[in-house]
Amino acid sequence: MPELDIEKLLYFSAFILPGAISLLVHKLIESSKEDNLKEKIIEAIVYSMANITIVILPLKYAFESFQSNEFLLAYGVIVFCFFITPAIWPFVLIKTLKEMEKNKLIKPRMKTAWDHYFTNLREGSYVIVHMNDGTHIGGMFGEKSYASGFPNTGEIYIEELWDVNKDGKFTGTSLKGQGIIIKADQYKYIRVSS
Repeated sequence: MPELDIEKLLYFSAFILPGAISLLVHKLIESSKEDNLKEKIIEAIVYSMANITIVILPLKYAFESFQSNEFLLAYGVIVFCFFITPAIWPFVLIKTLKEMEKNKLIKPRMKTAWDHYFTNLREGSYVIVHMNDGTHIGGMFGEKSYASGFPNTGEIYIEELWDVNKDGKFTGTSLKGQGIIIKADQYKYIRVSS
């Protein structure tokens, strides 16, 4: 059986692990549609190459430590370079892109107006849902409420219902303790107001 060459294994891992970890963390931070495997492989390689470019000096030190039998130190450096830094890059990338959007250097990255509104909502909002059957549901979209995001937009949980008349206007009566989940195919549109 051939002997395991640690150095070759590390080179191989340098092209696989960082990109895969960065993609996983990025997907946990920002939802996205399912891309095809070809696109994901390219993204993973780009993340890995960026990671290697940035951590090349610590990796070189790790390889030298392996050769001088300082395995614990080399192991720590490798864990840092292959696991910790790739998990940090998506946070850095997303923060940078948000700043660039804010300064109008790039177009907004929100996939839908729905995502933009509910992602940027900092305080509660009153909503009136115009149902397919002609009725109206009103309520307070507050801190405990939830609106699904891309790619599954449209579902909404309204934490506090308010009485709405047949014209779709609030009567001023809160139905405390009652919330509702509404699926996207159950309504025509939602009116929102702060």
